[in-house]
Amino acid sequence: MTHREPTDAQPTRPTTTRRRLGAALAAAALLATPAFSPTLLAVPAQAAGTSATAPAATKAQDLVLQNGSTDSQRLLSWQTDDPAELGVRWAKKADLVDGRLPESAQTAQQTEQGEAVDGRHFHQAALNGLDTDAQYSYQVGSDEAGWSDVHSFGTSVTGDFNVYGDPQIGSSGDVDSDATGWKRTLQASLRTNPEASFLYTLGDQVEHKDNQAEFAAYLAPEQSRTLPQATTLGNHEAGSKAYSDHFNRPNVSADHGQNVKGTGGDYWFISNDVLFVNFNANASSEDDIAEHKDFLDKVVKQQGDKARWTAVVFHKAPYSTANHLDDDDVMRFRAAFPAAFSANDVDLVLGGHDHVYSRTHLLNGSGSPADEAADGESIVDKRPDASAPVELDKDSGESLYYTLTSSSGSKFYDMYTDEQMDEAGFPRDNIAAAEQTRTPGYLNVKATCEALTLTSRSVDAAGADSVVETVKLAKDAGDCQGGEPSEEPTAEPSEVPSTAPAETPSAQPGQTSTPEQPTGEPGAGAGGGDANGGAGTDPGAGGAPGAGSLPRTGVQIGTALGIAGLLVAGGGLALVLARKRRG
Repeated sequence: MTHREPTDAQPTRPTTTRRRLGAALAAAALLATPAFSPTLLAVPAQAAGTSATAPAATKAQDLVLQNGSTDSQRLLSWQTDDPAELGVRWAKKADLVDGRLPESAQTAQQTEQGEAVDGRHFHQAALNGLDTDAQYSYQVGSDEAGWSDVHSFGTSVTGDFNVYGDPQIGSSGDVDSDATGWKRTLQASLRTNPEASFLYTLGDQVEHKDNQAEFAAYLAPEQSRTLPQATTLGNHEAGSKAYSDHFNRPNVSADHGQNVKGTGGDYWFISNDVLFVNFNANASSEDDIAEHKDFLDKVVKQQGDKARWTAVVFHKAPYSTANHLDDDDVMRFRAAFPAAFSANDVDLVLGGHDHVYSRTHLLNGSGSPADEAADGESIVDKRPDASAPVELDKDSGESLYYTLTSSSGSKFYDMYTDEQMDEAGFPRDNIAAAEQTRTPGYLNVKATCEALTLTSRSVDAAGADSVVETVKLAKDAGDCQGGEPSEEPTAEPSEVPSTAPAETPSAQPGQTSTPEQPTGEPGAGAGGGDANGGAGTDPGAGGAPGAGSLPRTGVQIGTALGIAGLLVAGGGLALVLARKRRG
């Protein structure tokens, strides 16, 4: 699939006319301007007795805004009952006219579509070339099928983002209850951290891989459409392409982490000066692990100098402290990954899966504490302390590992005892903090050049948000200007191929939705991307420029010209009658 970058938009439609002209002549003059959209005349045409009507707004279900390759790109995925060719149009929020996108709105064709597992159709698209610290509004659909409601989002790079362990909607057996818990945590996290620029979930968004009601409940909060999110494939989504239908991830590898065709694939993106490398942890054989390591090596080689920090994210946390710590695949990860993470100077490792909270000491390449000697402490004595921040100075090759608990409260596991850990050969001395309070939680990360400030928080049934612990992870400041992500890094074909929330009390400025609007013709523009949002074909590929737009139809133009003629003739007749009255 081709990658398209936005081109300069055409001029906007004039918004004023000379008041002293008759209404008919004003309409005719307006029609004569090049940038005017004929479809905006749907109501006058009906008044004239024609049968022309604007199509109803398209029903964009499960619409979700996601991170792109860099902070200048956003990806979209949505589902409809219509297999038609759809797309996206967008503009600066300040350019809206009475809540409508202007004629100068940029447009892009969908990058991928297909039949979804439940018989509907999924659609995916990309918004490229976005400015930093801007507010944008967008719609999905087409002139023929109609356009969705208008949604808005911001592109501020605040260095602030939230991470959530397993929402797992449906796990309790009560989808509505789980969805309420997820929404409660999400809203509390954004009240407390209103500068959060995106959300990151660590897998098991749902309990059942093909259950549309669970996906819809997970995506129901308005933040799904107004705040970008990144997602992780969990074991409960594995084996079905429903996950890939719902989530449009950037730079998905076709050769790494694809244990089940169409569901997985390792991927990467850069945001807020952090390079994120995401593994499909369902690919867990020795060969799969070799693929993950190879993917990490190549992505860090090609993209590592474009971000200050590097984080690896996958569902099955290697240093969790509950039921899954002695699973075969988790033990393989624990044995293999520390050396690879050390070699690539990975700063932060994030996972879930065990529905419990734990954090390690800084670990070296052998998977041992970098500074602390064996402490011999019982796991029950390692409860996190919220009274004072923990300050860690990281040397090259050291990594900090987190396991995050459930973010919805749908399920928790009991933490293992010392005896169970010892029997499983689990390195208790690696754990710096662990607890099981059976309270939903999340992690807020604030990234600066000097440090990552990581604040773990819990959210009770009343929505009260409290600190579990705060960790400041610092490393040698060096050149604290950091690297700027390249929009079009040089491709290396020999490298890894890749495919392509009124309910928010704390949304960023502009993160709002407005009611659906009558369909209007987008201005001629260009934009779009390939199936992975224009990511290119390998970890270094940023795509190539191109052009594309949603087409203007001959029927619309012919209808407009006919109406123009009627209005001009009517206007002329009005002037003749007026002159006779004066005479």
